Amino acid sequence: GLLQLLGFWLVLSLRLFAYTLIALLLATLGRSTAAGIGGALGYVLFELIALPIILAIAYVVLSTGSAFGDALQHIQDVFLEPNLSALLSAVNQSPLDLGGAPDTTSTGSVSGTGLYVISPLQGLLVSLLYCVVLIGLSYWVLRKRDVTN
Repeated sequence: GLLQLLGFWLVLSLRLFAYTLIALLLATLGRSTAAGIGGALGYVLFELIALPIILAIAYVVLSTGSAFGDALQHIQDVFLEPNLSALLSAVNQSPLDLGGAPDTTSTGSVSGTGLYVISPLQGLLVSLLYCVVLIGLSYWVLRKRDVTN
C-alpha cells in the first residue's frame, strides 16, 4: 500500500509539473505571467474540447471499416492528458502494472470517449518526452532572448 501511495503521489506530481512546464514555456514566449496562465488554461480547454470530438469522428469512421479511422483513434497518443490518465490508472490498479491492453469490450477508456486504452508505459514515456521538450524549448527561448529588452 505504501508503494502504491508513493506512486500515486509521483504521478500527480508529474501531472502538475507537466502543466506547469506548459505555463512556463508560454510565459517565457509571451514575456508575461498572464500569457503563461492563459496559455496553459487554453491548452487544457483545447484538450477537453477537441479530443472527444476527434475521437467521436474516429469512432464513426472506424465503424465503416476505414483504415483512416484506425489512424485517427491514435491521435490521443500525442495529447498529454490521456497519457497522464493512463499512468494514473495504472498506479491505481497496481504499483507495477506497466502492461495495458487494447479495450475491445467496451467503449470507455482512459479519456472517457476513446476507442482503446493507452498503456501505462507509453503514458510515462510520452509524459516524460513532453517534459523534456518543454524544458528544452523554454531554455532555448530564454537563451535566445535579447536581455536588453
